[in-house]
Amino acid sequence: MKIDHGCVGRFVGTAIFLGCVFVSGCANLTASPTERADTLAQQNGFVNVPLQSGLHAYWRTQSSSATAPELTIYIEGDGAHWPRGLPPADPTPINPYALKLAIADTTSNVAYLGRACQYLPASELAKCPLALWTDARFGDDAITSMSRSIDEIKTKSKAKSLRLVGYSGGGTLAVLVLAKRLDVSCLVTVAAPLDTETWAATLGVSPLKNSHNPALDMDSTSEFRQTHFQGGADAVVPPSTTLAFRSRHPTAKFVLDENYDHECCWDKQWAQRMAAACPSL
Repeated sequence: MKIDHGCVGRFVGTAIFLGCVFVSGCANLTASPTERADTLAQQNGFVNVPLQSGLHAYWRTQSSSATAPELTIYIEGDGAHWPRGLPPADPTPINPYALKLAIADTTSNVAYLGRACQYLPASELAKCPLALWTDARFGDDAITSMSRSIDEIKTKSKAKSLRLVGYSGGGTLAVLVLAKRLDVSCLVTVAAPLDTETWAATLGVSPLKNSHNPALDMDSTSEFRQTHFQGGADAVVPPSTTLAFRSRHPTAKFVLDENYDHECCWDKQWAQRMAAACPSL
């Protein structure tokens, strides 16, 4: 039996509550997840940036210079939970946690990217292949689309280099994207499945047959700064599932917080964590 591909699928009972608290007002539950994310982004100084790739993007800058030396890009997780182990009809996150982290980032040039098929109107979502938020969400098409989106927003921001931050499955995708780029100075993942084969086997979910596995696909000799945050209480991505990736990257830094789980409480003191993991230029 195929069950629960989604990284946040085990939080079904709290999803609506978290969405309500996150947007600071239960009245906002009448709005769509996209509308709530748009409102939250605008309230925190982000503007919506249309991209030719079709991915949903926000950008906030405080730089007055013609060129910004560095752009920090946050990549969203896998999105909506999987009810009863079945893929959601719409992968748009109810609780866009990577956006929450981006808001907590105090550097001057910050962007947020949703994942394939997230934040789409119904007419466009109907055209989006289901595989892009199921077993191919870390496949060639997803990687190419994300890398093109990164190129677009980098050009718009006039940045020279990038810092990539990925939450949950967004961290998995960030690793795979980075493996094909030369402009990333620093990588950070939060609660990310870095060995998708071991992760699927450990949780008893169906393998991601049409996806790449960071533990196997990323060059272990790559030299760049990388920090991976993990929660000791994370039942969705147990730290034990990343051991193969860790063994192949002995210079990578792994930060384990025994009291944190998959969502709580990475946004707390996030600016300080990022400053230590990726000192800005």
